[in-house]
Amino acid sequence: MAYEVGYGRPPKRTQFKPGQSGNPKGRPRRRASIEVLLKESLFQQVTVMDEKRGVRRKVSLVKIIFQKVAQKAALGDPKPLMQVLRMMNMLPGLIARAEAQPENKEERLRELDAKLAEIFGEYVEPEPEGAPPPTQQRPPRKA
Repeated sequence: MAYEVGYGRPPKRTQFKPGQSGNPKGRPRRRASIEVLLKESLFQQVTVMDEKRGVRRKVSLVKIIFQKVAQKAALGDPKPLMQVLRMMNMLPGLIARAEAQPENKEERLRELDAKLAEIFGEYVEPEPEGAPPPTQQRPPRKA
């Protein structure tokens, strides 16, 4: 008996061969958000040369940035010095509040934004009042 073509029985020549996928490229990857990109770039490990010991070691970029700010503060540059002093005074409180986990996530984000704006005021543009956090701003979906 010959193979009958019909409903639910496509021609043999058009069927997927064994081991062949119907979607060879797979589902497209989700685009990374700005938060994820920032976190990945700041916490990536880079290899630096330790001048004292003469060996290479891996350090995160955040640590390098804070070391540079601290070095400039130690040399007497007033802006980094003020930033380091503000961070030293405010960080324990920020950490304690973050660990307390207020129920309202938006309120906690506004508090952290306000404190960070105090620390890095000249580098951060203030958000307009009542504006949603940046993570919630998405373009409308196309139907």
